[in-house]
Amino acid sequence: MSEKSRFSGHLWRGLIAGTVVLVFPLVGTSHEFAHAAPSSISLDEPFTGATLNNPSKWISIAGGTLNPLEWPCLTAATTATSTSVGTVEACVNQNLNSAAANGSGALRLTRMRAFNNPNLSSGSIIYNEGLDASEGIDISFSISFANQMPGGSAGQVADGIGFFIKDGANATNEIGQAGGSMGYGMSHLANDLNSPNGGGLPGALLGIGFDKHGNFSWNGVGGRTCAQRGTHSNQGSPPSTAKNMLVLRGPDTSELQDGSAGFCYLSGTQVVFADAQFQRARVKIDPYLPGTATTVSVYLAPADDPTALPQAPVFTQSITISATTFKFGFSAATGWWSNNHDIRDLSVRNAGSAQWWPVASQSSSSSTGSGTGPTSGGTLLTINGTGINPTATVTIDGEPCTSVTVAGDGTSLTCLTPSRTLGTKQIVVTNPGGLPGYGTFTYVNPTPTVTAVNPSSGTPDGGNTVALTGTGFVDGATVTLGGQSCTNVVVVSSTELTCTAPAGTDGAVVDAVVTNIGNVSGTGAALYRYAIPSVSPSETSGTETAVTTTTTTTTVASPEVESVRVRQLPKTGMGLNELMLWSGLFVSGAFIVLLSREAIRRH
Repeated sequence: MSEKSRFSGHLWRGLIAGTVVLVFPLVGTSHEFAHAAPSSISLDEPFTGATLNNPSKWISIAGGTLNPLEWPCLTAATTATSTSVGTVEACVNQNLNSAAANGSGALRLTRMRAFNNPNLSSGSIIYNEGLDASEGIDISFSISFANQMPGGSAGQVADGIGFFIKDGANATNEIGQAGGSMGYGMSHLANDLNSPNGGGLPGALLGIGFDKHGNFSWNGVGGRTCAQRGTHSNQGSPPSTAKNMLVLRGPDTSELQDGSAGFCYLSGTQVVFADAQFQRARVKIDPYLPGTATTVSVYLAPADDPTALPQAPVFTQSITISATTFKFGFSAATGWWSNNHDIRDLSVRNAGSAQWWPVASQSSSSSTGSGTGPTSGGTLLTINGTGINPTATVTIDGEPCTSVTVAGDGTSLTCLTPSRTLGTKQIVVTNPGGLPGYGTFTYVNPTPTVTAVNPSSGTPDGGNTVALTGTGFVDGATVTLGGQSCTNVVVVSSTELTCTAPAGTDGAVVDAVVTNIGNVSGTGAALYRYAIPSVSPSETSGTETAVTTTTTTTTVASPEVESVRVRQLPKTGMGLNELMLWSGLFVSGAFIVLLSREAIRRH
């Protein structure tokens, strides 16, 4: 916070506006099929004209104790512009010590006032349209600070310009605290860093402070549970080591807004801010899968050239982002010390986009689409685009694709996927000396096949062990026979597994189904039969056949044995007093019944 200044949270409560979600699909990739090539993020807002290019996509926020409030303004405008919420005013004649000369174009977030003015001012602007985050984001813009305040001396300017990215699903549209928090972080009482004075930006993902005065690295901007809240505790007079800093703070990790968590200090480097001159800044977030780590790179060029990107980052930082869409914005605030905080020439692209200004040997296949294939690899993957170099490289999850073949016109390439674990992995296509293109490929388990069950039949009671043969069996596979689950499944190899058969219906012929993790299944039709087992006669050779029960043996000369069945009979009129086992033989067309009590009847 600026010297002697305090801002209460209500000064920075935002204005609510509707959220329009704009989804940018990925450039076509085929896994033996083709997709249409959609557009990528391409947003340009110079802020140099008399109005905004797309006023309805922005919201403007003013705060402070000035009366009336001073809204962000266009220095080339003569009349105000209405945004979806709020106003961007005209400030054509308010160019005190500014790089934006009278009538030239820039967006002024705050305006310089006389030294030791006790009134406080803040200004913010948010792009209120959710952008697809999957391919990362590369944002460049030019910034300028006035060199001194009227009545003050050189360097008596505060506080700085804040750039932030927030979750696109968060429709709160409020801003964090003013002063040194730069509309991003929270604030605590200067004399009690355990007492919150106001919450930070709701839904915050990351905040970057172009910090002239030195308080964006103050401990009171971060939550009490941060591993590092900041680099100093002197809010009123920040040490010289904290001034002229480029500082990165992390996401909001608490919805309580009670000052306990979030907005932690992540990285910071002293830089040279050019007085009353524009400098080109750049913030790049590499493509990522939500919930996984990615890299944030922050750049600041010594001069302004909106036709070229700064190429050497001031610092890089690994950070985990869970959001799938995001919004971005700028904010600035002043206290007793003030400043003209100006921005212009905003450009937004995907992180791997080829729609940037020319880069040697750059590929315009800025992204790749998605496909699926087995974890074993070997899927023939086709990537479509333009300007793909014949020596372009392709990796999936860091592992190189093999057999890369680039079409002669540079509009596509094919390669064989490497083996990887289950899940969605990142594709990176890189031309020599150029920017990479990104996409995703999802590894799934193979679709199994079932060719045989051995033995091919079993009793209706189940419980017997069967072995299935086929292809594509993996650990964790499940098996059903006739829709009933086998137990004790053991995958012996990719071509064999065993399990314990479930119970079934006598006489039913059923399918055998193997399902791998990921719900991919293979079916062997009518491979297993439920049946009561047959009992063979004790002898079936020579010129006679012997049939034996527990008590009686009957011999029939030269029979032709057609079948044997064992059953239980109820009591009959034969005078038997118990259930009896019987066996029937068709012997030369005659049916013989053998009873356990030597009762023999011939039909």
